Amino acid sequence: MQRPSFSILALLLGVFFISGCTTTPIATAENNKELAAARHFLHNVGIGDLAMNFFLRTQEQIANEQPNIASITKEAFANVNSKDFEGLISEVYAKHLSHKDLKEMASITEDPAIQKFFKIIFDKLLSGEKIDNKELIGKLSTSELTAVLKMSTNESFLQMKKALPTINKELAQKGEAWGEEVLANYLKNQ
Repeated sequence: MQRPSFSILALLLGVFFISGCTTTPIATAENNKELAAARHFLHNVGIGDLAMNFFLRTQEQIANEQPNIASITKEAFANVNSKDFEGLISEVYAKHLSHKDLKEMASITEDPAIQKFFKIIFDKLLSGEKIDNKELIGKLSTSELTAVLKMSTNESFLQMKKALPTINKELAQKGEAWGEEVLANYLKNQ
């Protein structure tokens, strides 16, 4: 028998391109320097908010198509927030990138110009619009564009870019597993 609620949940959690979750507890920053650096980097770019917004938007879409399923998932995930997504996503980044690269990306993304760049991209992703490079460049000042170009040639950024296909694949898998666990725990308590 097919598990429609799990399939829908997989869709819900699979929508965010750099998100996903794990079922293991988040390590503390003291225990894992890679995780702490990943959290810092991903917080700087607003990944938790992006993932949460995608999640909520997908829930709204499902509510229109299958309100009963949406009602259950809304209840099951009532306590999930952007920090949960940020932490869970950080685990995967910490697994695939070195402390040096994550620390460098955290440092780079402290720059308001880089944060603006990611915000423009994430806003486009959330709106469902195509990212137009000319439009993107037009929204950045010369100094902001210089900072973005500098980031794009940074060795740590290139390492991250190289690892993204693997990261994204793992995020989708872990997101589905985590979603199934959250839903199963919810159902157990009903």
